[in-house]
Amino acid sequence: MSNIQLWMTPTRDFTVFFPMLHIVILGSMQLSDLLATYLMYYYHWDYMQWFICGIMMTDLLILTACTRHFRMFKKFPLFGIDWLGAVLWAMLLLEIAYLFNYGDWYDRWNSPVIRQLSMVIIVTLFFCVWRMFTIRHPYYEPKMWTYRHLLPVFILITLVEMFLATEHVLEEVYLEEVMHYGTMTSVQLDWPVLAGVLAGCLFAYWWMHIRRFNYLRLIVIGLGGIIGYLLGNYFLISSDIHISQLYLPIFCRGFAYAVLSATFMTCLEEIMSFQHFFQALSVFNMLHMVMGGVIGAAIYIL
Repeated sequence: MSNIQLWMTPTRDFTVFFPMLHIVILGSMQLSDLLATYLMYYYHWDYMQWFICGIMMTDLLILTACTRHFRMFKKFPLFGIDWLGAVLWAMLLLEIAYLFNYGDWYDRWNSPVIRQLSMVIIVTLFFCVWRMFTIRHPYYEPKMWTYRHLLPVFILITLVEMFLATEHVLEEVYLEEVMHYGTMTSVQLDWPVLAGVLAGCLFAYWWMHIRRFNYLRLIVIGLGGIIGYLLGNYFLISSDIHISQLYLPIFCRGFAYAVLSATFMTCLEEIMSFQHFFQALSVFNMLHMVMGGVIGAAIYIL
């Protein structure tokens, strides 16, 4: 997507790029789930693996035929990266994810495993911060954390992912254990999610690029979509509803997720310099893809 960015927006306008990017990313997540379910139901699960292999081979053939081999750096293209710092931050991420993911299974701090892991997390965090302030080019530079509005964006995306953990902790249990929906029935809910994703991305594009409205109000609209999803489930859930009654809350979830994902990334790009943008994007994706979800799931289980 970065390679074709200038095809999408010759001026590198990220209010165009990020909504279009999330149509591909979030839309593909729903379509792959639909495709895998239908292939497994009508044929065999092996067919999904063969389909993905075929798509990847086609991708490689297109790259081989349509692109020219070019190397900007002849030697050591990744020279100068703080690899030890990267490993330390990755270890910290895995340790925290393990703590929240398996804390309930180990009975939390009543278990010596969790107590020892908590001490390891503190030690790893100390070395991450110490290295960040003591070497010339750390993996995350201290200045990256000083940008205005950066921490609020990080806090908001974490809270959003915590709220959306409902999908994996409560919603799936409800569909499987209470409603006893089969796979082919549950997968029908991917269609309103897909519609919500498309609507959310196009709405974010219209709001940010065409109308140039305030981003804060767009974030409020996205949070309103999450509230609509949670309240809809709260007031609708029972053992005698029809699956179509869940379409609107599920649509709100897809809409809110698309709006907030595109908006938060656009905010990051606009509040930061190019030098620190990808560092912040890395932290953002740690919270976005891992931390928020496991923390939210741990709170729901608690």
